[in-house]
Amino acid sequence: TSGALEASIALEPYVSESISNGLYYEEILNDYAFFLQQASLNKDAVNILKLVIEKSPLRTVAYLNVADAIWDEGDKKAASRYYKQYISQMRKNNHIDKIPKRAFDRSLY
Repeated sequence: TSGALEASIALEPYVSESISNGLYYEEILNDYAFFLQQASLNKDAVNILKLVIEKSPLRTVAYLNVADAIWDEGDKKAASRYYKQYISQMRKNNHIDKIPKRAFDRSLY
């Protein structure tokens, strides 16, 4: 969407500077990557989200966001692994009722 694209463009200089200076803000990076994914900039989103997962493996929503971005890139098998991880973490946190249907459907690939 155009709003997501505008948001990702506005945040990009701050995110780039933070990363180049070794600063890490998981919420900002996750949100930035989400905007990238919503703007169909999936490869960029995947790179950022993998960094979020590496540094904050308990950031459950990052698994859903990276799965969606990878899915949109066409790699259903790789996306399925992230959907499964997302579902697993949501179950551990007793939030199974908040899991979107697409995560269950896409985890079957």
